Amino acid sequence: MLGLTKGNVHIHNYDPYYVKFFHEEKAILTPILGERVIDIQHVGSTAIGIQAKPIVDIAVGLNDLGDISTFNDKRLREHQYYRLQVQLPDEVVYAKFSSLENLVKTHFLHVVAHNSEKWKALLIFRDQLRANPNLAQEYVELKQRLAVLYSNDELAYTAGKEAFVKKVIQDFRSNNS
Repeated sequence: MLGLTKGNVHIHNYDPYYVKFFHEEKAILTPILGERVIDIQHVGSTAIGIQAKPIVDIAVGLNDLGDISTFNDKRLREHQYYRLQVQLPDEVVYAKFSSLENLVKTHFLHVVAHNSEKWKALLIFRDQLRANPNLAQEYVELKQRLAVLYSNDELAYTAGKEAFVKKVIQDFRSNNS
């Protein structure tokens, strides 16, 4: 099952269909988002092959984040994508809803400048956990603890993962500089 209601945090076993769901969305999004898009990547836990919230994270890399003004928001809304009001540096986030009435989110689009630090961080984190099963397991255990503590507080759950994510990225950069 894909999707979570707003604010809820539940971790599910990995589902190989997450990859299929990503490719289906990429095929839908590519013509809608237009020629300013450099790359679209599957990121987050559903891309790693570990237990995850049943929401597919998609990174959209643009030439420049200012190019987001070329997005056809009307066509995105036709596919149930809505721009969220979250304030993140160097990133714009959209969510796809399977139910607007119940606010069930199934996908997140993380729109960033291609090859920016944010873009690189998303891919580094994904690739490091794919390559290191022990690190991936450590992340799963953290997520499980946080999901119990913050089952109704998505923001606290996300904040609880932040130090781990930053450390993985920082360790990679230290070892590859």
